[in-house]
Amino acid sequence: ARLFEETQTILAETSSLYQASRRINEANDLQEIIAAIAEVESASEINRLMVEVFERDPAGEVETLVVAANWHSGQGTSPPPVGTRFRMTKIPYLDLLLSSEPIFFDDVLHDERLGLEAMTLIQQSSTQAMAILPLWVGTRQLGDLIIEIEKVHHFTERERRIYTSLAGQTAVAVENQRLLAETQAVLAEMEATQRRFTIQAWEAYRSKK
Repeated sequence: ARLFEETQTILAETSSLYQASRRINEANDLQEIIAAIAEVESASEINRLMVEVFERDPAGEVETLVVAANWHSGQGTSPPPVGTRFRMTKIPYLDLLLSSEPIFFDDVLHDERLGLEAMTLIQQSSTQAMAILPLWVGTRQLGDLIIEIEKVHHFTERERRIYTSLAGQTAVAVENQRLLAETQAVLAEMEATQRRFTIQAWEAYRSKK
């Protein structure tokens, strides 16, 4: 009976991951990606999801945190709008955002890893349980996937595995979108340069006539 129950749990977990992974792979943007994560079977209590990406200074140090995508269940406090920027020096739990491993808080108000200032800031959004899932591609952290719940919530081992796996796929999607944006910017610059050269060549030709 125990083995049967474990097998059913594994099958349910695999099914949830498959469905979410398929939607993530088919997504056109980050909003669709976190919407897919929000539809995972075990995500019914989540109030807010956010993808927050880092902006770094020339030395490679994280300077700014930018909300790149968000999702709201419709219940409780809304997440910060996409495009909202936070100076990292203003965030009292900066070390947690830069963690190399996922961090889960079942009860924010009674977790010793959070200082009083961090608790106060987190409570402003009525958050009582939270997960910080770093988005890594290779040896570079792009940002974090943030899960917020407005009541005490015990993150089960199954939930931790699912969210950690989906964070890995989200990181790849974030990196792909970044590379796409860079490529489009380079192409736009090349096209603009080509147009300038064409106009200059035409004007030079006309001046000789």
